[in-house]
Amino acid sequence: MLESQGAQPPVTVDTSWLVVGHVDEIVHVVRADNRRGWTIMVADPRLAVDRPAVRAHHRQTQADRGQTLGDRKLLRDNEITARGVEAQVAVLLAETGLRPDEVVRVPALFHAVDIGQGPRSIAFSPNSTNGISLTDRDYAAPDPHGPVVAGTDIF
Repeated sequence: MLESQGAQPPVTVDTSWLVVGHVDEIVHVVRADNRRGWTIMVADPRLAVDRPAVRAHHRQTQADRGQTLGDRKLLRDNEITARGVEAQVAVLLAETGLRPDEVVRVPALFHAVDIGQGPRSIAFSPNSTNGISLTDRDYAAPDPHGPVVAGTDIF
């Protein structure tokens, strides 16, 4: 059906490594002040765990569910997820002509679960890429309930 529209060929984004498997778990097209008028916002697990506030309070930073960002499994899960995200960002950059510096990156934590088909990634908390573009300038993002440092949600 998409190919029959004739405007352009569809771009395939692999989400088989995600539990839910929805593209909007990792990417959202948003308005931008560039020649296209749009860019992509992507979930960035590396940005989530490599924030200055997280580094400063690494072991104590509460993520959720009693885990801290010093938890080795959580860090490993996010590195694996980051590789999956970056592979799809590379596809989108190649297919659209966007430059890496045009990509809007937002911190997002993930964890791995095994649903009987090997480990898959799922958002650890609400992800800002999974929002709604309301107007050319307004974007409604879910509250990510990110890690708390000194009483402040750093996401």
